[in-house]
Amino acid sequence: MSETMTLVAAGDGYPNYTEYNKDMVVRLAGSTPSKALTNVLLNIAMVLGVQIIDPILDAMKGALDAAKDAITAALVVPLPYVFSESGETFSDKNASERVTHLRALIEAHRASGSSIDQRAPRWLVIAGKIAPWAEVLGIAVFVTALWNIFWLKPWTDWLSFFTALVLVIGMPIMQKYFAEHGGKAHNDYRLAKYEGLDFQAHEHLAKRNWYIAGTAIVATAGMVILAVRGIMALDAPSLWQLAIIGTMAAIVGYGTAVLAYAAIAVDGTRYSRESDELTVQGEAHAADWQADVATAESALQQAENDEEDIINKDFPKVLEIVRQQPDGDREEALCNLPPLADRAKRTVTLMTRRESLAAELKAVKTDNRPAFLPKNV
Repeated sequence: MSETMTLVAAGDGYPNYTEYNKDMVVRLAGSTPSKALTNVLLNIAMVLGVQIIDPILDAMKGALDAAKDAITAALVVPLPYVFSESGETFSDKNASERVTHLRALIEAHRASGSSIDQRAPRWLVIAGKIAPWAEVLGIAVFVTALWNIFWLKPWTDWLSFFTALVLVIGMPIMQKYFAEHGGKAHNDYRLAKYEGLDFQAHEHLAKRNWYIAGTAIVATAGMVILAVRGIMALDAPSLWQLAIIGTMAAIVGYGTAVLAYAAIAVDGTRYSRESDELTVQGEAHAADWQADVATAESALQQAENDEEDIINKDFPKVLEIVRQQPDGDREEALCNLPPLADRAKRTVTLMTRRESLAAELKAVKTDNRPAFLPKNV
């Protein structure tokens, strides 16, 4: 025997139409349909359910699925943040605390009038990174144009081919190694000297000098080989040709090494570099988290709007149409229409799910807030 619904006028015991309609849907969902009074009512209820209620229920379910996915994404613990120079890893919270500590040191340096933590210009950092590749290209162009190297026909001159190959590959690799390590040693020397750590400063200075010597030897040897072999390839070269060859060899041999060295040597301190690197990673996670939360909020708002439409528009519209049919105005008729009861049950299930997801999102915003997220957000 099905539950009997009392279709009271909106407002009788209810604060507003929404509460009345919501209670009507809930009571309809709790009914146990037995049989339809007429096949006409049954068919009408089925058609109306498919045409009017199902699309909005499907949209609501899609919005809730999207909200669940976004909440799940917001709960994902980010991979440990890494300071590339040392390989040290940090959790989100520890990284934030580390950055706070580093910024305090940097501010103390600035307060004393020092600019040692100031990062190198952006153009210099970029130039230093592409310098080794520019050197590869420069040497390749140089030996191809002036040595008459046939890269696809090495058998025409094996000695020149292998000499050129060693210069194109070996010289940039060695220059990159010496320049980067020399720049790092000089950078560490600057900081140790500023902090009064004379012993460490002396060690870093010695390393820097060795690396600079290695850079100079490789650059000079490469430049001499490039220039001499280029001059030999010319028949009675003029002074301007000699000048061009010497200038090109010097740029390729020394210019790229100086850029690679300077980009690291004057690029702040390890304090400022670590602070900046951890901040970039932390802010990226915070931005992703904000995007996930915003997606979840938007999806839940859409689901709530769909819920209001179902309660205040779609079900009342369907029930009104049913009431206009023969026998449709009898209260037991509504309880004996499975298409309506089934959709009411699905509506209540989705309403409960929305409320649950809203509670989950609230907990995420409280308990899983990224450490790098600004406090005013």
